[in-house]
Amino acid sequence: MSTSDTDSDKTATAPLKAKRVVPTIRQRRVARTIVDTLQGKTDYKTGKDIMTANGYGTGLQIQPGRVLQSVGTIKALEELGFNEDTAKNVVKQILTSDSAMNKDRLKAADMVFKVHGTYAAEKHVSLSVETNVDSEALIALAERLRSTTN
Repeated sequence: MSTSDTDSDKTATAPLKAKRVVPTIRQRRVARTIVDTLQGKTDYKTGKDIMTANGYGTGLQIQPGRVLQSVGTIKALEELGFNEDTAKNVVKQILTSDSAMNKDRLKAADMVFKVHGTYAAEKHVSLSVETNVDSEALIALAERLRSTTN
């Protein structure tokens, strides 16, 4: 495990520094492996499998997110076309395609609503009832109801 693959390369959730991010060779290999797996060219099932295939040690095999979520790996994925613009184009193609299955078109529409935050607000009804009946009257009513049902 080289220092450049983990220590100096913060996770994608950390604030990015002004310096330009250059993925390491192994991060580029990991990104390529992810793409190949998504395209069905490889049969890796877990992040551990991807780490093992790309020569990472047992520490990072146990914690693959340290590499998979690193700024360098994400940058390498973007360079391979995994970015927001490409995703938007894919969704657009599915939405407008006459040959797309309805379930795929609905899922694409769902993604558009999520991205834009344009879901219709859920409607809830709240019912509140106030009475001026005392507890003795309620007990008497409950006893009468109970006697009629038995």
